[in-house]
Amino acid sequence: EFQRAMESFLRGGGWFATEVFPVGHAIMREGELGDAAYIIVEGSCDIIKGQGREARVVRTIGAGEIVGETALLTSGTRNATVQAASEVTALVVTRETLERELEGRGWLETLVRALARRFAEADQERTSLREQLMRRDSQPM
Repeated sequence: EFQRAMESFLRGGGWFATEVFPVGHAIMREGELGDAAYIIVEGSCDIIKGQGREARVVRTIGAGEIVGETALLTSGTRNATVQAASEVTALVVTRETLERELEGRGWLETLVRALARRFAEADQERTSLREQLMRRDSQPM
């Protein structure tokens, strides 16, 4: 039993729930509170910024990538919509499972949270700059 527990600890994430999303399903929506992150196991997702006519796919991700981590770590809101481009199987990382994963690794938790804050700040700055450029480009000369 100890050996199984140790192997699970070394692999990490063995207790994460799995969820399957059909094509077109919004796994998360821009502006929502970040209560979970998703590690893509199979399938692909479109990352969409903006809403309605302003919506644009900024990238497509697949197996091995994670979405929603920044909002989860910073307790902030989602900065993009993630939509299943194909059927997607994902591991669900909640605050509870994240805390369990980081338990007893104080320095690692500090590092992960600091990186998440910095990524969130950089993304906000990038979004602001993109919006400024779009406004500038749309103004008559």
